[in-house]
Amino acid sequence: MCGFFLNINYDKTITEKEIDQYRLCTNTLTHRGPDSYGEFINENIFVGHRRLSIIDLNIGANQPMVHESKKFILAFNGEIYNYLELKQILISKGYKFDTKSDTEVLLKGLIEWGTKVFDKLDGMFSGIFINLEINKTIIFRDNLGQKPFYYYFDKKQLFCSSELRAIISIKKKAWKLDKASFYKYLMSGYYGGTTSPIEGIYKLEPGCYAEVTQNKLIKSRYHNSIPSIETVDNTINMESALIKVNNAIDKSVELNLRSDVPSGVFLSGGIDSTILFDSCKKINQEIKSFSISFNEKSFDESPKVKEIISKFPKHDHMFIKVHPEDMVGAFNETTQMLDEPHGDPGLFNTYLLTKNVKPHITVALSGDGGDELFAGYAPFLAIKYAKLHKKIPIPIEFIKFIVSLLPENENYMSLKFKAQSFLNGLPWSKKETLKQWLGAAQSSEIARLSGQKNDPLNIDYFFNDLFFDNQGKLQQTEVQEFLYFYQRIFLPEFVCGHTDKASMMNSLEVRAPFLSPSIINIANSLPDQLKINSTKEKIVLRELLKQKGFSKNIYNQKKQGFTFPASQWLKESLKPRFDDLLDCEEWESDNLINIDALEELKFDHINGKSNNYRILLNLMVFRAWRRNYPHIKVN
Repeated sequence: MCGFFLNINYDKTITEKEIDQYRLCTNTLTHRGPDSYGEFINENIFVGHRRLSIIDLNIGANQPMVHESKKFILAFNGEIYNYLELKQILISKGYKFDTKSDTEVLLKGLIEWGTKVFDKLDGMFSGIFINLEINKTIIFRDNLGQKPFYYYFDKKQLFCSSELRAIISIKKKAWKLDKASFYKYLMSGYYGGTTSPIEGIYKLEPGCYAEVTQNKLIKSRYHNSIPSIETVDNTINMESALIKVNNAIDKSVELNLRSDVPSGVFLSGGIDSTILFDSCKKINQEIKSFSISFNEKSFDESPKVKEIISKFPKHDHMFIKVHPEDMVGAFNETTQMLDEPHGDPGLFNTYLLTKNVKPHITVALSGDGGDELFAGYAPFLAIKYAKLHKKIPIPIEFIKFIVSLLPENENYMSLKFKAQSFLNGLPWSKKETLKQWLGAAQSSEIARLSGQKNDPLNIDYFFNDLFFDNQGKLQQTEVQEFLYFYQRIFLPEFVCGHTDKASMMNSLEVRAPFLSPSIINIANSLPDQLKINSTKEKIVLRELLKQKGFSKNIYNQKKQGFTFPASQWLKESLKPRFDDLLDCEEWESDNLINIDALEELKFDHINGKSNNYRILLNLMVFRAWRRNYPHIKVN
């Protein structure tokens, strides 16, 4: 796990002053790679790299890695789990190796197979490969976006990095805030698809690479596993699905445990992490597990964790108890280091978890991806009931009024919170319903906050990234359409985004075995009925846990998000930061939102009239991030 920074100047020679600046840019990534610094420089190229040593700890494996011919350069972030298998194939083709690293395997794989190498990789990665002989650069990102990739290209220069901060640290550029993307962030809590907070800086889409020359940046997609009617194998029954899924998970976990540093597993108590934990114990009986817990019962999963580990006598598990004051520290430290606003409460949980486990391990396995591949979220269950509303003669507004009379409750997923979230998506309309269900606020609230009469996030704009290569041509069930969105947009930038950012702040590598290409392909080939029924989601994974001998309390549990009592703590321990970051003076200066609308959201939340923690947390994180980069202008 590492961080890289690249500048190619197609117009002129890079000056000594610029080289000094680019070294500083690279060193903004030190938390991603505290073990070594490396660079490659010629008259118009600067490549900087920070390394977190995981596989082959020797200096020969440091990056940027330059091929012995001096024609090729590689710098990347991540790990290639199947590097040993690929290495044997390359050796059979006559390649020799000087290191035991996955980096050298990827370098020589790119030389041998070109961009077709990406189809062969099982791992998480993003990086740059430069062919000096033909002056071409290939930029690339893993299949579901576990590792971030930011770039700026204007035909005179190419900038790339693992984090936005490295690029916007170049203060001679007149960076400007992207207001349209800001409103999209308010709605979702993250910057999805190709968007970033800055005009002209983009993310490379997951499963894509681009070939860059002086005048062109041409993107291509290499990974295209899409849940659709065409990809489903209707001959698969539960028995064969269980065998396929179980074998694929065991194989993926085995590959993910390849490391030259200590490894462990995150065990939240949920379905996905329990399956991974069980698989880890088959491979390594001594592996340690870690989780966080709360005093607030509705947020605390430690009773489930205790039941799970009781199956394994003398197992070494570490509970990290999170108190309100711990979250204040996590919020302050995290927002000070964030390169891009991210409003997911799970970001702060992950930060505390990885900070506390770092003294014990350097690599952790996580259950990320299980929900997005096997339909694990509430909206999958809600589809059927949302479509039924047309048969009910009671007006939706009347139902909303009745629900509004329910008392506010700070518990996790309270009845009122769930009912209001569900009703916000009615009347049923595929894209609009999904937008409302996943949003931090209703479209009308975003419109008021933005000072516009109409929704600034029209449906086509919100889903633009989702359909950049699909354009509605696929034959999909509603479940498959939702899966498509979750896999293409939500998983990379929301789930993997918070995991990568928080763990890298603590120099800890987190791997997600569920995101192996083989598991992705199997999941997307399963019929809907093996993933969801009228009352339960992730059917095949629940059955797998049952088959493994876990109790009904574990395999039949309700979905619990990786969050904390944010609604309550914004009124208590986090209230000083709430008041500070939502102070109207700074917001008025930026002229991004309607101050009256902000005041109303704050008042209603603090006084228990409505639970607005999601949109308010998004605003707080954005303001904290904005203070870190005052040189960014707002039009």
